[in-house]
Amino acid sequence: VAVDASTTLLLDVSAVSATGWTTGSAITMTDGTQITGAGQAQTVRATGLLKVELAADRAVSGPIVAGSSGVSLVKYKLTSSYEDVDITELPIYLSNGLVAAGTLNNVSKVKLFVNGNPAGNLDGYEFDSAAKRNIVLGTGTLRAVKDTAVYLELKANFNVKEQTTSGTLARVGIGDSNSDASEWGAAGSYIIVANGKDSGSTITASTITDTGAAGGS
Repeated sequence: VAVDASTTLLLDVSAVSATGWTTGSAITMTDGTQITGAGQAQTVRATGLLKVELAADRAVSGPIVAGSSGVSLVKYKLTSSYEDVDITELPIYLSNGLVAAGTLNNVSKVKLFVNGNPAGNLDGYEFDSAAKRNIVLGTGTLRAVKDTAVYLELKANFNVKEQTTSGTLARVGIGDSNSDASEWGAAGSYIIVANGKDSGSTITASTITDTGAAGGS
């Protein structure tokens, strides 16, 4: 049935028909003994929810040697509620450690790992001239299973020293609602495209936060 997020369904069990198992005779319920009442109220949602948090075991800040590969830069914990959720578009951003775009020559490619396993394009993804990249994923590639933590890790390959700028900072993460880092560490949301597996509905981007609701960070 087509319902909205506030629809409540009740199962009425007041009218009961009963038949004797051995005799096969119908049992007549007289007034005063008839069962009255209804089942538990069940709220039917239009779609699920997706919560994106930083994982407790994510990488810590530190120096990185030019030419290094497979360097873990960030790790997220994804949790869905009410249904499985497929992430089909994942924007990533390279910052200079704060809000501005990072030095593109530092990072050659970024690779995705889901629960420790390579995902998406195994060759990795390059940033565009604005230090952004919108990664398009097939259904099932990055799926947050209902009520089960899924871990997404971003690992980077760094260019050799002749191409990098020594002393600069590189910070990679999922793009916020502005597709950059302007909301990292503050109130905001992620501009992720995520769809409920059962409902087929797209989750409202403003609710994809560290709380799974609008107003998170």
